[in-house]
Amino acid sequence: MADDSGSDSSSTSIISWSNITGVPAWLSSLGDVLSGVKNFPSRLENLLTNPTTFVRNVLSGVVIAVFFTTLESWLSYVVTVFDAVVAPFRTSADALAGSIAAILNPLVTLTDLVGSAYVGVATATGPFAPIVLPSLYLLTALVFVRVLIRLVRAFSDSVPVLASIETFLFG
Repeated sequence: MADDSGSDSSSTSIISWSNITGVPAWLSSLGDVLSGVKNFPSRLENLLTNPTTFVRNVLSGVVIAVFFTTLESWLSYVVTVFDAVVAPFRTSADALAGSIAAILNPLVTLTDLVGSAYVGVATATGPFAPIVLPSLYLLTALVFVRVLIRLVRAFSDSVPVLASIETFLFG
């Protein structure tokens, strides 16, 4: 592409602070400070023309900062109180999760072993495997539900309110 100015575009480059490496952070932000100084005459003009708006603009930032700082400190007190109340529940929940995992891990292992055994039996039946495998799982579910009903009825007999409900339901 031809350049109308007659100069080579590769030879003209603008040097900025971002192109220079190894410059301290305070020195690279000096441009931001100088841009604020450039706006100083317009700020001074705003102060002289409308002092109430100028003061209101300056104070609004301070008031909002004080408000949110105070709000944050009060909310931290509230959170501290609730943390003191919730901490024992978290501790007991962790202990409960550990006991449930201790009970469920052997059950999961047992389920995996039974499932592997059922697949082995179904594989041995050859072409009848699509019928045998669901039948084995259905039979296991039926036995499990029967045992669970018996356990619930036995437990409900020992609790007075549940005993009356059990008697009402099953006679």
